Amino acid sequence: MATKNPTAAGRIATLQLKPGADLPVLTASLPPDFSRADVGRVSAHAFDLISKLTGHPCLSGRFRFEIEDVFVNRAISVDLAADKLILG
Repeated sequence: MATKNPTAAGRIATLQLKPGADLPVLTASLPPDFSRADVGRVSAHAFDLISKLTGHPCLSGRFRFEIEDVFVNRAISVDLAADKLILG
């Protein structure tokens, strides 16, 4: 559900549609302290938005969806054996 006044919510994520080299790109920006649940909520809204824009109930290869990296110039890796992030 969309809110009428996003600043009243305090923490917000943004979705921005941009032209891409091959396909339009829907970019999500999340607050730096985002959680796994936040990513899920934003992804669900992005999926719904793309479905409305295309008229199809799937992504159907017409858009790219990207979550913007909030850690500029930092490599983020995932240690798959230990199931943890490695910042460095």
